[in-house]
Amino acid sequence: MMKSYLLPFTALQRVAFCALMLLTGVPAFAHTVTGFIAGSCYTTGNDVVVKANISAVQSNTWFTWQFKDNSGDWKCFQANGVSSGDATVTINGKSFQVTGARSKGNLSSVTLTIKNATTDLDGIQVRVLMGDATNVPSCGSGTYQWGYDEMLRIRVRSSGDCGSGTGCAGNLLVSGSNVYGNFESGNLGQGSTDLSTGGNSNSTNRYKIVYSPRDYNSGYSNFTPYSGSYMMIARRVNDKTKRIWYREITPPAAETGKVRKYNLCIWATAVDNTAPTVKLVATSGAISQQASVSFSSSDIDKWKQVCVSIVVPASATNVTFAVYDDAATSSNPNSLALDDMCLTFSQENDPTIPLPVSLSGFEVSAEGNGGVLLSWTTAEEVNVSRFEAEHSVNGRQWASIGTVAAVGESSTTRSYSLPHPGAVSGQNLYRLKMVDNDDTFEFSTVKSIIVKGEAGLAEVYPNPARSTVFLKGGSETNRVQLYNLTGRVVNQYQRFPQNGIDVSGLAAGVYILKISHADGTV
Repeated sequence: MMKSYLLPFTALQRVAFCALMLLTGVPAFAHTVTGFIAGSCYTTGNDVVVKANISAVQSNTWFTWQFKDNSGDWKCFQANGVSSGDATVTINGKSFQVTGARSKGNLSSVTLTIKNATTDLDGIQVRVLMGDATNVPSCGSGTYQWGYDEMLRIRVRSSGDCGSGTGCAGNLLVSGSNVYGNFESGNLGQGSTDLSTGGNSNSTNRYKIVYSPRDYNSGYSNFTPYSGSYMMIARRVNDKTKRIWYREITPPAAETGKVRKYNLCIWATAVDNTAPTVKLVATSGAISQQASVSFSSSDIDKWKQVCVSIVVPASATNVTFAVYDDAATSSNPNSLALDDMCLTFSQENDPTIPLPVSLSGFEVSAEGNGGVLLSWTTAEEVNVSRFEAEHSVNGRQWASIGTVAAVGESSTTRSYSLPHPGAVSGQNLYRLKMVDNDDTFEFSTVKSIIVKGEAGLAEVYPNPARSTVFLKGGSETNRVQLYNLTGRVVNQYQRFPQNGIDVSGLAAGVYILKISHADGTV
């Protein structure tokens, strides 16, 4: 079930807001958004529903929802002069149907719904403006006097990627039921070593958990956390307080044949006109790993992620992690925001230990009956139990199609094969699960072949590819589309190019190639 949360606004924010109203001659009890109720993360295909709770409004109050996408500008969901709440709006190049975009009356809450979410909505911010008028006020004309400071950031992820901590399953930075790394508990952490040197907001006034940077300093820009309700602000970090966060961990003992690995990731952004450099350092024994990301003075609310990984030496009994502002000096202190700290641990196969099976070849080829034949060879086998062949059409869901017993112990070349008569029309993906006698396993690389139904087979090669892929076999094509695993089209052609498709600029991963033929088959 999707979790929802109420995002309250601090007393400081409300006091500052009311003070502004008094200075501009507006009644002190002005219209106020007291909080949002929304899902912490939405998955593609579902509706994004955001409810804003309102106080101190009247019968002639108009409400209009706005959004800020990658363009960096605030835009109204509904066009000027239109009183209806239904609208069609383009967000990050994608068209969406919206309800509740505009309403009027003495309402205690207003609800915005964006239909059929895609990842194009991930990271957009929304807010609801309020103004008193007989007719619909123009968007951004100044007739909306309230609601500019209360905002919410929307998170939309692919199915199954909305785990704890915005996709951080197994986060070690937890405190009870709260994910400390997300700062959603509203406090600064678990121990005195977590926030080092500078202390916390109650002592040296260096760090504070806030909903918006403006809650900490009225001179900061007003924007939302990377996700959830809260972020941590590190204020005026200098050369004496540049180590912002610190943690020491005693790792568990290594399993036989495994190495211990930690991965730390964090999202960060600048909050004022300073230019911080966020550096992560992981140290264990004589091993130290570092990674950093830099910001310019204009990178306010431009969240960037930085990650560092470390393999703990076999003899080491502890590992330390720290977050620094590497650009801070005594004469040029910096301020920055941190959110969604994710620290995970895994035990992985030791790369210095030979794998129990050395796979020297793996191919998939067409069979005359419209099926596919999987063929593979091994150069060496040690303690190997079996090979399990798996099939997929999208690279995410895999199904077993058969098992072949391994020789088990061999130092010479061995050959295996398995037919798959259940191939589907279109792209078919295959991989081998190589299982040891103790049930540990490794996966092979993924192989792909396109089945052209009764008309024959078309094959894309080479697979995997680094620069260019070509098409062999099949009838004439009239449309070619290349998808990533989120379902987004990354390239498309009217015909398969004679000189192949250039994939050198794509990120490493699995892609789906959909080929439509002139006879209507796919």
